Amino acid sequence: MPAAVDEGSYALPLIINSYIPMNTALTQTRESITKPVGVYFITIFDFIAVGLVPLIAIIWLNRQAEVELPFASLILRVSLAVLAMAASIWAVAGDNPGRCLLLGLVTVSSVLMIMNSISFMISGEAVGTNVITAIGAGIRGLFWLGINWWYFNRRHVVAFYKQNNWR
Repeated sequence: MPAAVDEGSYALPLIINSYIPMNTALTQTRESITKPVGVYFITIFDFIAVGLVPLIAIIWLNRQAEVELPFASLILRVSLAVLAMAASIWAVAGDNPGRCLLLGLVTVSSVLMIMNSISFMISGEAVGTNVITAIGAGIRGLFWLGINWWYFNRRHVVAFYKQNNWR
């Protein structure tokens, strides 16, 4: 029999089926951010323009009999191209360190392209159509550097990369 309740006391409602076991984890579900379409475009173009095309050009130049590249320059350029291709694949997979590595490698590649075109024009070796080519390489380096840094640091792109960040 239930105990008598005084008029001045308050009875607490008893909910019988509200037991949650202690070993059950309560998790919050978070909506996943979909991959922005621009990530595909930028990383594919980085794979081709910063990795594949320079790698093919280096191999082609190295096979030419009249052009001899220094060994250190050859290793630097090949490793930069291969690393840029690997970083673009890593970045398109959605990992934040891949995005950071790709930005770093695009920066190094673009700065080298700009410095090479400036030194080519200052040395006086650029004559005729080579001047236009050197100026085009410098502008291309500046443009691609700006596009990569602008896009990969946009708020929704950074949010996509940081949603699965385990660091």
